[in-house]
Amino acid sequence: MFTIIEALLTITKGDQDQAIADFTQAIKLNPNDAFSYNNRGGIYNIKGDNDRAIFDLTQAITINPNLPAAYFNRGIAYDAKGDKDKTIADFTQAIKLYPNYALAYYRRGSVYRSQGDNDRAVIDFTQALKLNPNLDDAYNSRGDIYRDKGNNDRAIADYTQALRLNPSLSDTHNSRGAVYGSKGDYDRAIADFTQAIQLNPNSVMIYFGRGRAYQAKEEKDKAIADFQTCLKLSPTPEIKAFIQQQFTELRQTE
Repeated sequence: MFTIIEALLTITKGDQDQAIADFTQAIKLNPNDAFSYNNRGGIYNIKGDNDRAIFDLTQAITINPNLPAAYFNRGIAYDAKGDKDKTIADFTQAIKLYPNYALAYYRRGSVYRSQGDNDRAVIDFTQALKLNPNLDDAYNSRGDIYRDKGNNDRAIADYTQALRLNPSLSDTHNSRGAVYGSKGDYDRAIADFTQAIQLNPNSVMIYFGRGRAYQAKEEKDKAIADFQTCLKLSPTPEIKAFIQQQFTELRQTE
C-alpha cells in the first residue's frame, strides 16, 4: 500500500516515469493488484504508449471485470489507435458499471460525432451535462453539432455556456462569432472574433472570419487589414486564393 501511495504522489508532482516505476513495484508485490495495473495503464495513455496501456488495462479488467475506470482508460487507448468499435464498447461497459460516468458519456459522444452519428452524439453530450454541468467540452461539442444542423440559437446557447465555464476557449469564441455572422449579427461576430484573436493571434481562420464580418459591414479598411494579416500567416493555397478573391471584390466596390 505504501508503494501505491508513493506512486499517486509522484503523479500529482508530474513525475510519470517514477509513478510507473512505483506501480510496477506494487504489481510485483501483488500481481493481482487491478488498481495498480489501471493506474499504470492510465499513465501510459498520457505518455502516448497505447499498446502498453491496453495491455495493462486488459490485465486490470481480467483481475477485476467490474472496474469502470479500466474500461474507460482502455477506451481512450483504443480511440487513440483509431479502433472506434472497441472504443465505443469500452465506454459503454464503463457506463453500464457506473451509470453516472459523465466523462464516459462525453467521450463516447465524441466518437459517435467522429463517425457522423450526430443524433447519438447529442444524446450522450446531453447526458454528460446532466451528470456534470461543468463540462465545457461537452457544451462546445454539442454546440458544433447544432451549428452544423443550422440550429443557430441552440449553438449560441451552448457556446455561451462553454465560455462561461472557460472564457479562454479561442475556438469557441471563433465558432460563436461564425454563427453570429451567419445570423447577420456582425457586431457580436466581430466582438467574438476579436476576443479569439487575443487568445490565439496566429489563427488564419479567425482573422478571415473577422475580415468577412467587416466586409459585410462595409468597413473596407478593416476588412483589408484582416485579410492582409491572413496572408502574412501563411494560409493554405485554397484559403489564399479565396482571400485574394475578397480583395478583388473590395476593390471593385471602391
